[in-house]
Amino acid sequence: MDIQQAERLRALWKSGRDKYSSFFAGIEEVRREIGNESLPAWCVTNLQIGLVAITKAVNLLNEIDAQKAKAALSSANKAEQEQKRAYLNAQRKAKEEEKQQREYKKAELKKQAFIDLFE
Repeated sequence: MDIQQAERLRALWKSGRDKYSSFFAGIEEVRREIGNESLPAWCVTNLQIGLVAITKAVNLLNEIDAQKAKAALSSANKAEQEQKRAYLNAQRKAKEEEKQQREYKKAELKKQAFIDLFE
């Protein structure tokens, strides 16, 4: 796939998304004007689209949005877990380094005490 084709598809996606949003804003405006009870007949008569088809499309999009939200939340949770793990590993490493420093100082003191015995 070349770059031009990708850009064209990206533009089509944005255009479609904008038009879809405008469509539902228009449907909401019509619903407010004519009411919930008249909306299904109005859709069939004027749009040649049944309200059931529109509802299915909305449900599908809601499901996709829910999946995206779930994936984003999962990704955020994983990132948070990795951040916590990195923090705990850094703390563990710092403690190990402190322990090594204490052991090194003890060894130095023992070495100096041993040297002092023979002086």
